[in-house]
Amino acid sequence: MELITYTEAMDILGGKIDTIRHAVSRGDLTRAGRQKRNIYLIKEQVELFKGRKLSRESLNGANKALWYKYEQEASQSQALGAAVVDDEMLMQRIKQALLEQQAEQAEQEAERARQRAIKAREEKERFHEGHPFLMRVKARDLVRA
Repeated sequence: MELITYTEAMDILGGKIDTIRHAVSRGDLTRAGRQKRNIYLIKEQVELFKGRKLSRESLNGANKALWYKYEQEASQSQALGAAVVDDEMLMQRIKQALLEQQAEQAEQEAERARQRAIKAREEKERFHEGHPFLMRVKARDLVRA
């Protein structure tokens, strides 16, 4: 099932875009979903009307059965809440999910590093409290001596 815009449907059938809009509002063409400002139609369903009047009554028995099949597929996908997703949009969603996952992992690693630094500082302080007779010597003082 390939999805097309109103403009692409107009190119297939000829005529004006208002004709396509009216056919959708009458129920002769089925909306298959929407992405941003574009509303999509089923290309195979549109092609059933090629060279015919844009009305279900103009379809013969076999084509009418196909029309209902496409209409049912579109309504099922909408009932499931399926959005129109093309390959590029799917890749964007995957990349976004990976970036979010990497950001979360980086945050967790940074938090672990902060906790290790706090623990090391606390251990150092406890050591100096337990050994007050040891002088705190800085590395630069050792070089001068």
